Amino acid sequence: MVPQLITGLTDSKHCTLLYELPHRSFWVEASPQMPLVLKERCIEALQKIHAQGIVHDDLRLRDLLIGGDGRVTIHRLCYCRALVPDSANMLEAASAEDLELEMRKLLFLLDYKGARAEELRKIRRSLEDPMAPG
Repeated sequence: MVPQLITGLTDSKHCTLLYELPHRSFWVEASPQMPLVLKERCIEALQKIHAQGIVHDDLRLRDLLIGGDGRVTIHRLCYCRALVPDSANMLEAASAEDLELEMRKLLFLLDYKGARAEELRKIRRSLEDPMAPG
């Protein structure tokens, strides 16, 4: 879920956007220590953004807020890019590879089903044999 914008405040140098809270009384940031079911909800939330052709482009665990109801809200979409760029809305171009890399990053950050160990294995293998496929 992307948070609803409540209002925007601007002056000559700044723009502040106020969004609805992820939950009325309780929410937590995503973490590698949370249960598998919550990690999967974070992955599903990013898949929904990606299905719209949007790349967050600066994804961090603190951008994934899980409400007391288990719903995931993705914040800080200010750097996002799109498969279909839109200069009128300042959306720069992204590629399918960007979507894949961002999902890989999320799996790594969450350490979803051993993703960190797998990525480290790939790095070690590439350092040992730079010509070997991933």
